Amino acid sequence: MEDVTIIYSNDFGITFCLKHNALEQISKVNLIFNGTILHFSREELVLFSRQIKTTLTQPLHCKECYKSNTCKSIVLHTPFTQVSFALTYLDLMAMEELIEGTLFEMGLTSLLKHLL
Repeated sequence: MEDVTIIYSNDFGITFCLKHNALEQISKVNLIFNGTILHFSREELVLFSRQIKTTLTQPLHCKECYKSNTCKSIVLHTPFTQVSFALTYLDLMAMEELIEGTLFEMGLTSLLKHLL
């Protein structure tokens, strides 16, 4: 892990970039969760965030889905048309927090670099 810079992490997953990329000039963000690794550009990460928000506004199949950690009835589409995920509601909330935290850290780092 010496050659990576961790951007953000939570109990669900982690995002990082390779150390040879300056954080404000990242070409790809690496997202790891549930044994899956995705590589997003900043623009794709923003699109993914929007897709998560859209998915969260859709009604769930049953009231138990809000509490269940086993019912993977929510389909989350990604910016990659060939890839979608079946998630629990709790996983979807954790994914949203991971993506939003990553975007916040990237924006904050970029802002601080420009101010200094």
